Amino acid sequence: YSVCIYGNNRTSEHAKKQIKKVENDYLNSLSQNNQKYNFQIIGVGGVTTADDFFEYRDVGADIVMSATGAMWNSYLAKEIKERLK
Repeated sequence: YSVCIYGNNRTSEHAKKQIKKVENDYLNSLSQNNQKYNFQIIGVGGVTTADDFFEYRDVGADIVMSATGAMWNSYLAKEIKERLK
């Protein structure tokens, strides 16, 4: 089973911070219950920088997806890979 958490990056900076806080709290809660139910958490949306990728991972996402962010930053995958080393 998988749970997909979608964060939208097309909002004002203030709204984006509020949405991200709620999203991160929810991801933390899911991550803590993951041991009991054994599902994967997929973070999607708002991933335009390597920092965004690692923020999703830090709060418990097993998989992080980027589509539009990768189009805007053609080096996004390389930047993430370099930090994974």
